[in-house]
Amino acid sequence: MNPKILLITDRADLARVQAHVLLCSGIEVSELHHTIARTKISVADLAGYDLILLNLFEQESTSIEICQKLRAGYHNPILLIVYERDERFLLRAYEAGADDCLVQPLSIHLLLAKVQAWLRHADSKDNSNGLLEAYQFRFDPAKNEVTTPEDILVRLSQLEARFLHLLLVNKGHIVATDTILQRVWPDNSAGHGDRQLLKALVHRLRRKIERNPNEPKYIQTIPHEGYSFRLN
Repeated sequence: MNPKILLITDRADLARVQAHVLLCSGIEVSELHHTIARTKISVADLAGYDLILLNLFEQESTSIEICQKLRAGYHNPILLIVYERDERFLLRAYEAGADDCLVQPLSIHLLLAKVQAWLRHADSKDNSNGLLEAYQFRFDPAKNEVTTPEDILVRLSQLEARFLHLLLVNKGHIVATDTILQRVWPDNSAGHGDRQLLKALVHRLRRKIERNPNEPKYIQTIPHEGYSFRLN
């Protein structure tokens, strides 16, 4: 079955070009105007989509708002095509739940390659559905869900789930920062997944699963080395 993505845009002309290239590569594309995504779309409407691509040319700040709304109920990759290079804007996008920000200018061929890379990662996640357990945490990589020791079910973004999975399979050991950057971000060679973004990712995950994120009990920072999932 061909992968299916939802393209949310404010420019029908740009969307047509992008959709054509994706369709020619065997990816089914549904287009949606950003005003509908902002006000009327529901979690049920997102079922069946393997990836969401947000491309707002004239309403770029709205893309963060939409991303945050979608992330509340959608756990597959969300990619933002952005025209703003300011680091604070990019960090806000990742905080809102974006898995990757594709900064323009970006060729249509590189856009296709990035979409395909994220689809491959999503597919490999779906095929690896063994539960991981540590310190009364139960993590389901097939659903991007973790149950805390307090028996609270927490839904994770794709990046958060990939990071937690890496920590859990190396439970009790230090995972080097460079290793995390290479494994969590699928296109680190293109400049994604720097240390600042990793710190923001750690902060988000701690807020979700730690009882006191400011004094983490499980996700430990090992200065000058990396991170470790261990009981402090």
